[in-house]
Amino acid sequence: MEIRFAEPLSEAERGVVLASAKIRRWLDRIAAAFTVGVVSFDKVYFFGSRLGFVMARAEVRTHAGDPVPSLAFLRGDGVAVLPILRTPDGVAWTVLTRQPRLAVGEADAEEIPAGMVDEGDPAAKAIEELREELGEDLGFTEAALVHLETVAVSSGGTDEAIVIFAAETDVSRETLGQLAGRVTGNHGEHEHIRLEVIRFEDLAFRGRSDMKTRLAYYAYLAHLGRCAPPPSRG
Repeated sequence: MEIRFAEPLSEAERGVVLASAKIRRWLDRIAAAFTVGVVSFDKVYFFGSRLGFVMARAEVRTHAGDPVPSLAFLRGDGVAVLPILRTPDGVAWTVLTRQPRLAVGEADAEEIPAGMVDEGDPAAKAIEELREELGEDLGFTEAALVHLETVAVSSGGTDEAIVIFAAETDVSRETLGQLAGRVTGNHGEHEHIRLEVIRFEDLAFRGRSDMKTRLAYYAYLAHLGRCAPPPSRG
């Protein structure tokens, strides 16, 4: 396998790309699955000093000699977490983040907490995202996580797989009220998040444009042994 860079990068920047866990993981995967010639990193985006997104092109054939489509958008894996908050009356609630999403042209997109896994363990990243997007006061730990699904987001175009968890905890009505309308997010990364608290059962009708939110809803129902079509509004 020969690796090239199509745009001028410093030696340090090339080192960051080649040392990145997500790039190493992708290169290992394609080397195992295919016969690989030249891999070209055509466009590399950095988030400060951290590797962001990479457009890659590769000369690849199956082991039987058939050519394979050559383009891939490399952004690495992600996590998403469905918060399940139970109040003393036994009602299950969840929290949606509402924020601008340029890629889908939505100024107020509804989704569950999520983030990219640059390095390390997805479960640890899931807890980090919950604390960053919901707040530190809920006290989530990795012990509260339930793994629901791991799925490829769009295998024809990107390397990204998303690991979906539920995170369960008991809260008071007072804590629940403090979450509603809370403004959070990493402002250094231009995140502007507003929280909305809803009953879990109402998630059947919310966040419908977001794949991870829809999948988390049905996967959690399956976890509870209640997987069924959502009730009709009529």
